[in-house]
Amino acid sequence: MAVHTISTKNLKALCRKAYREGRLTAQQSTRSARKCVYKGENNTTCAIGAALSPTVLRKLCELNLNEGFSTRSIRHVVRFEDADFAQHLQAEHDQWAGKYHDNGAPVVTAPRSFLKLLGL
Repeated sequence: MAVHTISTKNLKALCRKAYREGRLTAQQSTRSARKCVYKGENNTTCAIGAALSPTVLRKLCELNLNEGFSTRSIRHVVRFEDADFAQHLQAEHDQWAGKYHDNGAPVVTAPRSFLKLLGL
């Protein structure tokens, strides 16, 4: 399989779309649905997972690379035009996904820092 390259423009656009549709894992209301995964149940996705094609996702799953891996660990399958930006966007998403209120409820409202990366 050839390495698939994702432009920063497409990464932002597809992540914005997933955000607007409420499909980002950080937007989910249960701990189990907020784990780091490129594609999860009910079409949920992490920030960079939103930009991955079904072909790339299948390959990552075949290689057992669907959960918790950095952009570096998947570079033999997919490359990002700006890998530093992609890694930063994913880190902001994961930080948000790990936030909970004092009562244990997840923080589902996106932090400004994440939205700014998406141009929102």
